[in-house]
Amino acid sequence: MECCQELLQEGEEDPVNFIHRIVAGDDIWVYRHDPLIELESKARYRQGEQTPTLPRRERIKWFRERILGLLNDMVVLDIRHYCSTMLHPKYRSLKCCTNEERLRCQQYIREQLKIIGGIATTATVVQEVEPPPKKFKVADDLFSRFEDDNSYGMEENEDQATGYETMEIDKSLLTNNPLDFWKIHSKTFPSLSKLARRVHSIPATSTEVERQFSSAGLIINQCRTNINPEQVGNILLIRSLNRVNVSQRNHKADYMYQQQLKSKDDRIKQLETGKRVLLKELVEMRHQHRTVIPAKN
Repeated sequence: MECCQELLQEGEEDPVNFIHRIVAGDDIWVYRHDPLIELESKARYRQGEQTPTLPRRERIKWFRERILGLLNDMVVLDIRHYCSTMLHPKYRSLKCCTNEERLRCQQYIREQLKIIGGIATTATVVQEVEPPPKKFKVADDLFSRFEDDNSYGMEENEDQATGYETMEIDKSLLTNNPLDFWKIHSKTFPSLSKLARRVHSIPATSTEVERQFSSAGLIINQCRTNINPEQVGNILLIRSLNRVNVSQRNHKADYMYQQQLKSKDDRIKQLETGKRVLLKELVEMRHQHRTVIPAKN
């Protein structure tokens, strides 16, 4: 963790890109950072294991598995996380996810689109106009237009989800903020852009969000007003890691203090037990002395 903080403090690595490279197992990138290899040896030494001369790739594999285990323990994903990932144009294909996770995410998005479409139709009463006929590419879709679903808006929402999944996107024009993409394509995907804004926008009434905004404001005031937003994220990440390290050190100090108190209590109990045994032996010796040498008249 300390070596990771040093890399982020240098400003050479973006936090998201940093974790992505480790999880992806970018061996060439890890070769440049020997502290990651030293960390594995220290961890094995603390666990009482010997540090054999393992190949470099095996050590990198250990570190990658360790990071994955920690991420799985720290991050609990639900359907909204998958939805936000799919609504990010860079990661819409949900690579490294199972087919079941992709299907559940697609089903959730379509359900939310139906809800948004229902709210829109009840809020503004608009005369329904039959949409123009679609161009069908597959023979099986020729008869799908004759199926009765009682709603043209539902077909429109389905078309938005499918169109977004199949559209060609120029990745060179994408930014780290997915809302920039949905702002440009708000007319092409009106309902889907509303869902994306709802998922990716920051809730205004969250206590944690207010705390983050307060920390970011203090950082900007202390450093400079024109600081790069990505660097603000790096500073917040480093500060949060420092708080975690401080809490871990405090927890370790409390644990050591409790162990010392426990050892002192054990010593006191041993001394008290020894005193009782010694007194008992003295009483027995005195009794034996009286029986062997009777008192004079």
